[in-house]
Amino acid sequence: MPRIIVTADHDAAAQPPVLLEESVRSLHIASDHGARALIERLTWALRDAELLESAPAARVPAPKRPRRLAGAAPRLPEPGRA
Repeated sequence: MPRIIVTADHDAAAQPPVLLEESVRSLHIASDHGARALIERLTWALRDAELLESAPAARVPAPKRPRRLAGAAPRLPEPGRA
């Protein structure tokens, strides 16, 4: 199955972080909603890759941002947890 993989340019000695790895089929872009959701995830990964590439080599942590589809309800904290 075809795959989309986004990584940042990296030092050849280090393993690059995978910012997006997704199996795709033409079915995934057959509807406007599916196409927008895929483009949104791709945009997040590209922005994260650009941030990693522009960061000094000493501090290159992979971004820790939750990934969710556009229009999805935000996650609420569990009762008793802040």
